[in-house]
Amino acid sequence: MSTQSFYNPEAPEPQRPLETLVFSADWNKKLGCQYYTTIRLNNPSKYMVGKKLKVMLGRRLHHIAEVACISEITLGRVSEAMAFIDAGLDLPKFKTLITKMYEAKININDNTPLVFVVLKKIDC
Repeated sequence: MSTQSFYNPEAPEPQRPLETLVFSADWNKKLGCQYYTTIRLNNPSKYMVGKKLKVMLGRRLHHIAEVACISEITLGRVSEAMAFIDAGLDLPKFKTLITKMYEAKININDNTPLVFVVLKKIDC
């Protein structure tokens, strides 16, 4: 008896593992909110509207979130308001935080491309 593979267009697509978004701290206690922000290095394959991500707090799964909207910015265009909302820090401290977060990956300056991402919590 032979087994044969065939394409079934009505079969559900296999689920791919979700990409991970890691927070080292719950800045501004935002992870408890239905909608919250993060400012990250621009990564178009990771940050796309509608994409679901596993949100980790340290090594622990905190929840699943969906990217609700994205704005491309540079570090030099991050406003004081964005810094306060995102991390609960004033702008100079926020820039120091971002620089330390990514110093092993790239040389951060005011022209570094970033994304301001709004996430919606969809599952705890």
